Amino acid sequence: METFEVTVEPDLSNGGPYLEDLPEKFVTQADTALEVQINAIDSENDPIRYAAFAEFEDEITVDIDED
Repeated sequence: METFEVTVEPDLSNGGPYLEDLPEKFVTQADTALEVQINAIDSENDPIRYAAFAEFEDEITVDIDED
């Protein structure tokens, strides 16, 4: 049996939030809505802001539901 001492120190840094895993791509038919739920986690429980961008902005509409 081996004995050793462990010192645990708090993580004082403010880590950034991260997104939960998403599918590699989303596919839908033309003129068919696609609903995507995006979840983020912040280990310090800080408020999280979302932003959405599209390559062809004139071809996409984004609605954000704050649930």
